[in-house]
Amino acid sequence: MNSELIKNGILRTEFENGPALQAVLNEKRGSGELRVIHLLFRRDFEGVGDTSISADLLGDLDVPVVSTVTGKVDGDALIAALSSHLCFSEADASFDFRTLALSIDFGGFPNRPRIVAPTELLSNGLINGPLGQGDAVSIADRVVSTIAERAPMAIKATLESVRNLSLKGSEEGFEKELELFAGLFETNDMRLGTKAFLAKEKPSFKGN
Repeated sequence: MNSELIKNGILRTEFENGPALQAVLNEKRGSGELRVIHLLFRRDFEGVGDTSISADLLGDLDVPVVSTVTGKVDGDALIAALSSHLCFSEADASFDFRTLALSIDFGGFPNRPRIVAPTELLSNGLINGPLGQGDAVSIADRVVSTIAERAPMAIKATLESVRNLSLKGSEEGFEKELELFAGLFETNDMRLGTKAFLAKEKPSFKGN
């Protein structure tokens, strides 16, 4: 049942389907079958409770998470959207910070409760651009499809490198980055990609 949610390496799900996403992750994490997650925020979210997907869960994944916001998000939905690796938004979407108790500036925003427009989030580097009405989902789908075609091992190493730099600092983080990069040369995907490049063919990566 859970495998049916994944098509061409993509898990595309509504934000409120947290339990379904968690079940898929428990079953497929590390299998190479799941390559990217696309979270859709297509209605107004106000306190979705136990069905929500936590930012901690998203931050611990070894596959990219792309969010698309077309309504209003607040609370857990807001945190999850902004915790994704990429976040696309329609121009008329809204991000409601009033339910968050932030003790420090969040992404450059003054610490006061308010609703923030996508254009301001973009200028602060927190989303990847407000898009025209009806365009956000289709554009995000194309980005997600492109990610799914790339070498999973290389993407996993990139995400781990970023996490290490954030948590351990530059010196230890860069050492780990070099180690991860060197390890990619031992993968089957590296050999497959090189062979496809020389043959001028499109590679079909296996994730190992």
